Amino acid sequence: ADFGSLLFLQSNNLDFKLAAKVENLGGVKLSGPNSTTELMQTLNLGVGLTLHSFSNAIHFSADYRDVSNVYEQEQFKRIFLGTRLTLFNFIGVSSGFYHGNPSFAVELDLILLKLGVAQYTKEYESQPGVDRRKILVFSVAGGTYF
Repeated sequence: ADFGSLLFLQSNNLDFKLAAKVENLGGVKLSGPNSTTELMQTLNLGVGLTLHSFSNAIHFSADYRDVSNVYEQEQFKRIFLGTRLTLFNFIGVSSGFYHGNPSFAVELDLILLKLGVAQYTKEYESQPGVDRRKILVFSVAGGTYF
């Protein structure tokens, strides 16, 4: 089970969000026929700031995951930073840092269709650049609001 809390302050041209989440409250054990995996309790914190008009916005965000470092990961794998620019309510351009590497995304949000492409790099070792994989994601979604 997870437990989270969100503080959301909003004005005409400025939004502020502060979030905290405890994952795997009390720890979780997953048992299978050949193994048992334990998911330890972690605390994650996030902050976001959005400056916006009626149709344009710029959003800044930062996440710090596993604050007490129970999984003993390097800090560059636990800090996530991002910026998103939204123009005319349907064009989005994003950039940030994931596992200490730059990430990029572009999204087009049409009336019934949303198209996106994103690129990020995932680190699989404890030091940057030892075993990294560039990942390219394409997304297509359809639907509307009622």
